[in-house]
Amino acid sequence: MKKLLAVSALFLTFSLTSTDAVAKEKEQDCLAAAWDFGTLMSTMYGGDPYWYTDAYYMANCN
Repeated sequence: MKKLLAVSALFLTFSLTSTDAVAKEKEQDCLAAAWDFGTLMSTMYGGDPYWYTDAYYMANCN
């Protein structure tokens, strides 16, 4: 019974860790896209690139 509980706990731990890793990767990809958008928009239209980056992040990454 102890072995079954230990295996179940390990399985749960590894499945949650892999889910977190995928979520972090998606967030990093979205943040990179937001940064690219902010840089492009500030180059084209002027203004603060951080404002454009924040606007993209709030609209698409949350």
